[in-house]
Amino acid sequence: MRKVLSLMLCVLMLASCLALCAYANEETTAAAGEETTAEQAAPVERTNDRLVFDVDLIAKPNPIGGSNGLAKSSGVSKKGEWEGYKINIKYPEDPNFTINYSTYFKKYDLTPLTGEEVSYIVLKFAVPEDGYYDDFEIYHCAGSVTAPTEDAKATSEYCDEANGFTYFIFNLEGAWEGKITQLRIDPIGMDEGDVIYLMEIAMFKTEEDAYNWCGFEEEEETEAPTTEEVATTEAETEEETEEGTKKPAAAKPEEKKGCGSIVSIGAVVAIIALGVVCIKKKD
Repeated sequence: MRKVLSLMLCVLMLASCLALCAYANEETTAAAGEETTAEQAAPVERTNDRLVFDVDLIAKPNPIGGSNGLAKSSGVSKKGEWEGYKINIKYPEDPNFTINYSTYFKKYDLTPLTGEEVSYIVLKFAVPEDGYYDDFEIYHCAGSVTAPTEDAKATSEYCDEANGFTYFIFNLEGAWEGKITQLRIDPIGMDEGDVIYLMEIAMFKTEEDAYNWCGFEEEEETEAPTTEEVATTEAETEEETEEGTKKPAAAKPEEKKGCGSIVSIGAVVAIIALGVVCIKKKD
């Protein structure tokens, strides 16, 4: 009878420990989920020099104007972690779409910018694995220029990738004046079915600010080593070869998560062992 009671006590204690472990894991998972949701729900900061393409942007009044040559699937869309204006080419002859900056400034109660304040424009793109891009033109309207014209057109002067995105930089220094009202964006060299996501349009006064915002890595200039430096390096190499080189220290392994579960399992094992000892003593 005592053996049966001891065994039942061990089983009850084991079940209680397992229940506590499961509860702790659920609490941790729920907390992590809440943090992720909070991050995703963070509102976009609206400024007069940054236009971010998201769902809120296209709510009425919608600053994105008419388009030409784009498929119906074009527009603000989300693919994975990308949320931007999906440019899906249907007719490659003259595809384009328009951003009404006058509407954008009014919608978010922002101070309008002028051509004198903006000398550089950057288009930030996300390119899917099957996406393609060649180049872009922009028609810039400000002041007395109220519609796209060949005299108010610019082609990107630089394009590069950084941090997983592609950036096109346009130099508009001295090219426009007065209040900025409209931009027309024209893809060049894209074929039917090509897709690219425009994430953001940024405006800057200086070239340095534009390039710094893109996050391009600067190429370090290296000077040719002197004769003395070459001789020193060769001597050090010979010395290392004779004495042998040391192995680099092993990287410190990352601490594994889930220590609470390991401690819980250890406690369960200890309880079972205690129960077995008790049973043996009573026998």
